[in-house]
Amino acid sequence: MTVADWKQVYRTVDELDPTIKQHLFCGEQGIVTEQQMQVVYLMRIGLTNTQIQNLTNLSRQTIWRWRKKYLAFNS
Repeated sequence: MTVADWKQVYRTVDELDPTIKQHLFCGEQGIVTEQQMQVVYLMRIGLTNTQIQNLTNLSRQTIWRWRKKYLAFNS
């Protein structure tokens, strides 16, 4: 995905859930990387692990681990 695509994803999810950034950066979740943020946003819009893996080129283990860690943002 391009930078413009990610900006659109972020903008759309922020409109649907205005508190998501506050939870990600102010909570104890400790998101520090752009990739972690991308995964959480993709989880938030309901993508499966396989779909997220295809978009981000991350390993399925990484996505599984981050889904477990950031599960609160997936509901």
